Amino acid sequence: MNKEDFTELLTEVGADEQDWIDFKEDYFVGGVLYQKAEFIKDIASIANTVHTRSPRYILVGVTDGGDLIGITESKVGDEGDSRKHLFDMDESNLQETVTSHLSPSPDFSIHTFENDGKRFAAIQISQVAEPPAVVSKEIQEDSTTHLRNGEIYLRSGSGKKSQTGKTLRRCYNIELRSIEKTFSIPFIKPWS
Repeated sequence: MNKEDFTELLTEVGADEQDWIDFKEDYFVGGVLYQKAEFIKDIASIANTVHTRSPRYILVGVTDGGDLIGITESKVGDEGDSRKHLFDMDESNLQETVTSHLSPSPDFSIHTFENDGKRFAAIQISQVAEPPAVVSKEIQEDSTTHLRNGEIYLRSGSGKKSQTGKTLRRCYNIELRSIEKTFSIPFIKPWS
């Protein structure tokens, strides 16, 4: 994805976050267990979104208002900071992190570009073939559990929330009924 594709996507959504697109001014995704867990939750919630749009995106270097601000080198890899920025991480390591904590694991790819000395990224996420992506491995630190086994995350507006399987099934059934009405396809309930 280049700058033109990036800005075209922002124009398409009217610079507003949607269920299928998230904006991040900055994005630390590892080094600290809490950041790692938040990254996994972000990927899961976008992949589990009940929406016909695919692929889905996390755009890095964009304010909540849709302004392109980019990431400067000074924000990446500060000395003494144990957090790992998206730009400091290898994509294959991030994919392994997601694969080892979600089942089924959503496919995603990271596309970066620079403009006027600032860096931007688009994380392109596919919906899982058989939703939902469920947390399959916990992340704990001392007495705090950052990621719980069996949790299901779903994007709601501009945020992410842990959902029960029953709530998520209801959301998917509502979306399937909508598709049935739009395309005159008979609805077959996938879950009992």
